[in-house]
Amino acid sequence: MPIGGISTLGISLQQRSIVTRTQTQIGQVTHELGTGFKADVARSLGSRMSEAVELRNAMNNYENYKNSIETMATRMEVMADSLTQIDKYASDAAALLATAVNADSQMNLSIQTGARSALERMMSSANVSSGDRFLFAGVDIDNQPLFGTGEVAPATGRTPLQTMQVMITGTPPVDAASATALTAQIKAAFADSTSVPADLRFEQAFYNGTPKLDGLGAPNPRVSAKSDGETTVPYGMQANDQAFRDILRGLYMVASVDGSTMPKEARDVYFKEAYDAINGGLLQLRKDVAVLGGQQADLDTATERNSLRMKLMNERVVHLETADPYDAQARLTVLQQQLQASISITQRLAGMNLSQYMR
Repeated sequence: MPIGGISTLGISLQQRSIVTRTQTQIGQVTHELGTGFKADVARSLGSRMSEAVELRNAMNNYENYKNSIETMATRMEVMADSLTQIDKYASDAAALLATAVNADSQMNLSIQTGARSALERMMSSANVSSGDRFLFAGVDIDNQPLFGTGEVAPATGRTPLQTMQVMITGTPPVDAASATALTAQIKAAFADSTSVPADLRFEQAFYNGTPKLDGLGAPNPRVSAKSDGETTVPYGMQANDQAFRDILRGLYMVASVDGSTMPKEARDVYFKEAYDAINGGLLQLRKDVAVLGGQQADLDTATERNSLRMKLMNERVVHLETADPYDAQARLTVLQQQLQASISITQRLAGMNLSQYMR
């Protein structure tokens, strides 16, 4: 067979391959024009493909931060509502307690009943949950943070009111001096002081969340979450914070005694300490609420900042991965011309007979 014949047949096959390849390329360019995105991003970007991948990964991270912020914002809102209620209950109890001096027996009983009612309502607010977690329990999210007034604490085998009775019975307030000694012991117990037995301390007898300190005396971690790659928001208020301890101390002091049975000099000392504890707790609570409000404002700022970052990253991804419509149209025109030329050559070759191929 002459060499020229083989060459002619090879050209025919080559043209058919060119037609097929050109049709595929036209399909890809048509896809780019239809979707606005490059048909083969990796091939088009080459060494810059890693930049696109990093941008998309970063965008996914910021989407996760967005979800984290939304979760934190929801929890903070529930916490703020609960703290507002606790403020109201404690304030009402303090106002009632202010009438204790020179009160008659009927009023003293009303004060005790009011303190118990405030405690029960405060428990309901402090033991609030959101989703699958108790919000004021610290990192031990599955634990109800405060024992109810009639709920037995496993570590003591007593209810909180019974624990109060142990302290009151041990140091009966019969005069100003004994009342002072009793209030000091109760204050130490609610501060988890080692000067009182462990089964009388706040974190054993009243509180069931994450302890303030670990076994080595170091602070336990607080609940926190990330609002972006550089910022961690510690938003974990706990029911063993000082504000809770002081308010609960004052309320339990009043709820545990019948003031009408106490000598006046003992009652004045005892109720004044309870009143001061509640008011001191309220002052601290309001400071904590202000901090929480600042954290909520920080989340709003973080949301805006992250949205701007995501917008800028998305613009860069679009710049890398989208097809230029003018360039795509120009390439489509060239490819269509090439296809027409290749088809024309292929058709002419296809019309040749075997003897023409052999020439």
